[in-house]
Formats: sequence, C-alpha cells, structure tokens
Amino acid sequence: MKITKKLRTCIKSGWVRYILLTLVLYFVGKTLFNQLSRVDFSNLTISWVFLAGSVFFEILARCLTGLGYERMLAYFKCPLPLVAAVSIAWVSFIGKYLPGKFFLIAIAMFFFKRYKIPLQVAGIVPLLSTLMTVFAALVLSIPLLFLYKEQVGFSTSLGIIIIAFFGIFFSFKPKLIFLGFKKIFKKTHDLINPVHLENRYLRVCLGIAFFQCVCFGVSTWFIAKAITSVNIFTILWFISITTFANTMGLFAFFSPAGIGVKDGICFLGLGNIVGTENAALITVIIRIIYTLMDLGSAGAGLIYLGLNKTGGHANQPEL
Repeated sequence: MKITKKLRTCIKSGWVRYILLTLVLYFVGKTLFNQLSRVDFSNLTISWVFLAGSVFFEILARCLTGLGYERMLAYFKCPLPLVAAVSIAWVSFIGKYLPGKFFLIAIAMFFFKRYKIPLQVAGIVPLLSTLMTVFAALVLSIPLLFLYKEQVGFSTSLGIIIIAFFGIFFSFKPKLIFLGFKKIFKKTHDLINPVHLENRYLRVCLGIAFFQCVCFGVSTWFIAKAITSVNIFTILWFISITTFANTMGLFAFFSPAGIGVKDGICFLGLGNIVGTENAALITVIIRIIYTLMDLGSAGAGLIYLGLNKTGGHANQPEL
C-alpha cells in the first residue's frame, strides 16, 4: 500500500515522466550516435530535389489538419476561413512540445474562441481531429505486421484480416469509432457529442486524416530517397512505419513531441529496408525537418492570427 502511494505521488510530481524521458533519450541517442559514427559522410550525397519533396509533403500534411478543422467547423455550422483554420492548426502544433499532450487541443480552443466559435464546438473539433488521425494511423500501420507474419504464424495473419475488416467497417460507420470515447468522457458527453455529425460528414474528415497520414509517410520516403536508393514499391512500408511512429510518439505522455519514442521506432522500422546506418541518418533528418516545420508553421500561423486579431463571426451551432 505504501509503495502504491509513493508511486502515485511520484507520477503526480512528474518524476516518472522525467525518468522515462531520460532513459529513452539515452538509449535511443546512444544507438543513433553509434550508427551515425559508421556513416561515411565524405562520400555521402544528398539529393536536394527529393529533400524538397519531403518538405512539400510535410507542409501538405499540416495543411490537411487545418482543412479537417475547417470542414468540421462548417459541418457544425460555425464556418471559418480556411486560412484561419490552417493557421490555428499550425499554432496548436506547439502544444506537442509542452508537458501533457492536451495543450495541442487547448491552444486550438483558445484561438477558436477568438473567432467566436462556441466552446462546445471549439473543444470537439481538435479532439475529434486528433482521434481520427490516431485511428487512421493505426489502420495504415497494419502492413507492419506483414513483415513478420511467416515467423509468428497463422494468428498474426488472422489478426491482420480482423483489423483490416474493422478499419473498413468503421470507415463506413465512423460514429462507432467514438462509442468508447464517449464513455471515457461520460461526464461531459453533452459537451463532446460527435453523433451530431452525420456519417457522410465524418467520412470526409476521416478521409482527410488518412490522406494526412499518407503524406507524412511519403515525406519519409522522399528523405530516404534523398540519401540512398529505395524502390517506389516500398512506399507503403514507409507510410506504415511513419504513421505508427507518430502515433506512439503521441501516446508517449512523458515525451514532448514524441522525442526519443518516435525516433526509436523510425530507426528500428527503417533499418529493415535501408540498413541501420542509413536508418539512423534518415531518423535524424526526419527529426530536424519535423521540428523546423513545426516551428516555422507555428510562426506563420501566429503572424496571420496576429494580423487578424479581431477574429471573425461564427453562427451558433444547431446541436
């Protein structure tokens, strides 16, 4: 009993988070450093064209987040200009670097209120967007299981079929995705009630989330193509490992922006295709581009929102 109380106190004080983050950064950082030391940088050539392609898809993926916000707001009868929705999405990305991943939603809510979006809608839009992105990422991660299906046998193959079936089924009946979600937030189900959105609207938003995850994976493929030779047919694997790494980084409560967790998964997954040395280099480049894009897009979003301080007008939703 005393041990349990001490553990709870430790978690609340944040010590567990800091310890886990330190351990992850140490082991992942050490592994990446050891692999990078084996890279022959004197003979390394980087294709800046493919690197530019990676940046393009990173920007596109971030724009799709804003498009998802704009579509949801329109469906809730709280229209917002697409540029404003994209800017708010970009600024909210900074929330990933703050303790507790809920800041991503809180920042979006803050700027939505400036545009007179009702609190009920301001809270549900970024929350649903994040949930749909996580769902899309987990479905797109299914190909990861195919690599090891022969080693683990029939059970994994059956699991792939079951997961794929539910992924397709939920895509046609997206309201079912939120049943468990509503139970978790049962005390605030009047505030967070996605059933007010029709299935056809949710399918559009879910489709945007899938396309966003695909863009992140294609961006990773372009980075790999910029430094080594990779086949176009491996792009599905890059999409799977990138979406899985992003999702696990989001779930890692102790790691700001998934630092260490996302990088470790990317390294392990990419090593099977490009080799461990190249995988380490690609992982580092991904982290650099990802961070610079987050900071750059947040800065651009703040500039736009700063020039439009008065905000706009949104109609009250008919919920």
